[in-house]
Amino acid sequence: MEILDRLEAKIDGLLADIIALKSEKDRLQSELAGLESLKLENQQLKEQLEKEQADKSAVVERIDTLLKKLEVTEQGS
Repeated sequence: MEILDRLEAKIDGLLADIIALKSEKDRLQSELAGLESLKLENQQLKEQLEKEQADKSAVVERIDTLLKKLEVTEQGS
């Protein structure tokens, strides 16, 4: 009987370990889903920033062109 008691205790311990591991797995999967969401948001923000930087560069270039036109006009006067 003692061997059966030890076997039963060992099985109970293993089942408790399995339950704990499943819980940890669920927690990690949830955390991973959150990280994937943050990764997507980060990518979107990066794309927005790149677009804004490109727009800013285009605006600066147009302003420089206008300033050059004004300089040429002032010099011709």
